[in-house]
Amino acid sequence: MKKLLTLTAMILTLCLLLCGCGAPSKPQVTVDPKFGETMDFEHEGFKITLTDKFLQEGDSTNRYYTVFSSSSFECMVYVIKEDFSKTEGLEDMSLEEFASYYPDATNYRNYELHINDDHCCFVRHEEDLASFYNFCYKGSDAFFVVRFLCPPDRVAEMEEPFFAWASGVEVE
Repeated sequence: MKKLLTLTAMILTLCLLLCGCGAPSKPQVTVDPKFGETMDFEHEGFKITLTDKFLQEGDSTNRYYTVFSSSSFECMVYVIKEDFSKTEGLEDMSLEEFASYYPDATNYRNYELHINDDHCCFVRHEEDLASFYNFCYKGSDAFFVVRFLCPPDRVAEMEEPFFAWASGVEVE
């Protein structure tokens, strides 16, 4: 009986290890159903999958390319398009260089920079009223910065959806 239990435990362990090895390289955009049904938003070379709890707005006065807001869970998503034609030398920057340059150019005080093997770089910073998660993407004619923000007391709840939504961003 003891041998049978040991053998069963070894087989279960092996199954668990092998199941984890086949994960897809790009995660699907799935979040807890409490955030709503997935919904795609597109605008001029940019696509993001959020949920039906978001509304899309434009804000041309602050350079913001597109704004998505959700009063259901107190968060906003800003998509900022940094056209190569507006800043000399921007087109020649790599994604990593832009992600390193961006926090200084926007006067972030406290930030962490993480560079992934994926198609984006991640900059997180905190202010008194909000926590920001910025993901950078390089398109054919611009860099796109997708800025997720929420109140500091909601970070633990929103971090996982922010990363899931960022994984589904597509730029031309």
